[in-house]
Amino acid sequence: MAPTWWTQAAVAMKLGELDKAERLLRLSEEIARAKLPAGETLHAEIAFRQAQVLRRLGRLEEAEASFRAAQEVFRQLGVEHHPRLQEMTTEWVKTG
Repeated sequence: MAPTWWTQAAVAMKLGELDKAERLLRLSEEIARAKLPAGETLHAEIAFRQAQVLRRLGRLEEAEASFRAAQEVFRQLGVEHHPRLQEMTTEWVKTG
């Protein structure tokens, strides 16, 4: 169920519906926490998208915390050099 909400959030982001995207991502996060193991990379994807939305909404401290949460998932998995983490970091720096 979380991937469905996460996908809808991505569409809302593309359409500039940032408040809607934030709500959908929070719902995705709740579902993922309830249904998936802590180390599942979907947690990182959701946190990263939340960071992007929060940054665009001007909520920079919250955005930074969400970005750090995404990084932490990969660290907990022991894959700090995972290609997806590198992509996220590059995108974060580029759009900042």
